[in-house]
Amino acid sequence: AVIFTAQVITNVCGTLALLAVLFNADIDRGDILNNFLEFTKGFSPVNRGICLGNSEQIRTIHDAYATHANQIDMDDTLSNVSENDNAEFIDVDDFHYITYIQKDGYVWELDGLKYQPVKIAQCNEENWLEVVKPVLQQRMNSSTENELTFSLMAVTRDSYGAMSQQHKAYEECLQITQQVLRQDYSRPTLTRKEKLCLQIMENNNIPQQDILLFWEDITKGNKEAAQPKMEALQKSAEALKTQLQQLSEQKNLAKIDVERQKFDYFPFINALLTKAYIHQLLQDQSQPKRKKAKKTK
Repeated sequence: AVIFTAQVITNVCGTLALLAVLFNADIDRGDILNNFLEFTKGFSPVNRGICLGNSEQIRTIHDAYATHANQIDMDDTLSNVSENDNAEFIDVDDFHYITYIQKDGYVWELDGLKYQPVKIAQCNEENWLEVVKPVLQQRMNSSTENELTFSLMAVTRDSYGAMSQQHKAYEECLQITQQVLRQDYSRPTLTRKEKLCLQIMENNNIPQQDILLFWEDITKGNKEAAQPKMEALQKSAEALKTQLQQLSEQKNLAKIDVERQKFDYFPFINALLTKAYIHQLLQDQSQPKRKKAKKTK
């Protein structure tokens, strides 16, 4: 069943939208989310939303990215929400996040401000993005021109892990092919090495055209013709290594950016402006400006 959580606290719709994806995805969610789902199993959407706000671990992660004012707002809201208050939802005037997912053969809209998930259209895992496109387009076109700005974000698998495995597979196959080019092996040994190499490539979803041509030449005993195929395989491995290095740099930059987002600059800015005002480096705009007296001759 689709897991739905109502938004009963302010300034949490971004976190709620992300959790809506993670709660309904077939992934390893980790202990924090698994324990939360186990505890709230069978809860109403509103009660699950209250539990979400009261989860210390989830709130700590959320607060790391939230402003101090938003954290206070969140605490005030929670103190006014009752578990029996099954129809009270938070109004959001500025920004709001809505999740679209594919589950159980349908596209679902998960909006924390609604009472339940909305079944949009029938689909499957392969075509659901095409099914949801016109829904998103209609939603964006329904607002008055220039009234709202929309942003689309997707939760996807991290490609770095899969690409790392592919690069490792390339290295293993290159080691095998280089051994075959350097040494002479019996036919049964060559057959075993070929099967191993092809299996490694298949398990990691790597195109096998170059490696198949390589083994075709090796089977014919033509190592000279097989050499360029091995070099083509090597170039593919080097290109993948370059992509991995670029991804690694992007991940490091993203990590630095996340640390900046999580750092609370408010005390520093407050102290800086206070000192600047004390030392008369800033003017109090609430006070009327004094007119300079005209000099008399």
